[in-house]
Amino acid sequence: MTLIVHHLHVSMSERIPWLCEELGVPYELKGYDRDRLMAPAEFKALHPAGTAPVIQDGDLTLAESGACVEYISHKHAQGKLFVPSSRPEYATFLFWWHWSNATLQSALGGAMAAYANGLREGDPRGAFAFCRSKKALSSMNDRLGQSKWLAGEAFTVADLMCVFQVSTFRYFYPIDLGEYEHIVGFLKRVGEREAYQRAMAKSDPGMGVGFGISSAFEAFDVRAEVAAAELDCTRCRGYLELRMHWFNDAIVPSAIDFMSPSQAHMNQLVPCDHRPRFAQVRIPVMRACRRRPPGLGPGLRTGLRLL
Repeated sequence: MTLIVHHLHVSMSERIPWLCEELGVPYELKGYDRDRLMAPAEFKALHPAGTAPVIQDGDLTLAESGACVEYISHKHAQGKLFVPSSRPEYATFLFWWHWSNATLQSALGGAMAAYANGLREGDPRGAFAFCRSKKALSSMNDRLGQSKWLAGEAFTVADLMCVFQVSTFRYFYPIDLGEYEHIVGFLKRVGEREAYQRAMAKSDPGMGVGFGISSAFEAFDVRAEVAAAELDCTRCRGYLELRMHWFNDAIVPSAIDFMSPSQAHMNQLVPCDHRPRFAQVRIPVMRACRRRPPGLGPGLRTGLRLL
């Protein structure tokens, strides 16, 4: 049976059709538009994890991008794009292969959450998140200054796993790559790969990929400075109003509205003594979001441009 790839548009599940194109593995692609920033109910029903991507191979249904990548490569392509343990670069490969989701995605996700809630560099409330993000990007940049690809001179799944965070993810968090010339060069090489071009044309048609130095992506709030001036993270008074941004007659929830109280606290967005209040108000916030945020439905994929 043909492998089925369930892809949430403009998400890290873009990794899977790209992998299949690189490996020459036949697949059927099923795309899904977001529902108020998140995966729609029909996508969440595919797997208990409720996250993208999801693949189906016969009776198997599998989630988690890393697991899907490893499964497809070893099950359908004899481990191609993975480095054998007999190779001297094996340990280096292992590090960067796991680093993508464990460090890079985690760091940028924390910075995105802080940014979405009006925090900027220089604000002590977001210092940890922004410093961690910069450290991760610097580590990747330094490594790419030493070799063509993360594991050495050959392209591997370690590279494939790191592209989303410094390209499409910039829809959700504007990353300026001006300080990271080696990442820019890396993205240029990725953009020249025919498999990547084919995969993106199929999975997110019309989306110009953000490979430029300056980010064009302000998905969470073009009025961030105004919101930041009003935001008071030391009190949860008026949380419903302060955590919502009004844009073109639509309610746009910020990333914190999708967090648990503990997650928000870990990102220094809600102090300990206000966590009970946060837990009480976040549900009404989400119920209030009945309109699709502008640009995050079918039209989202036409919003990016190559700088």
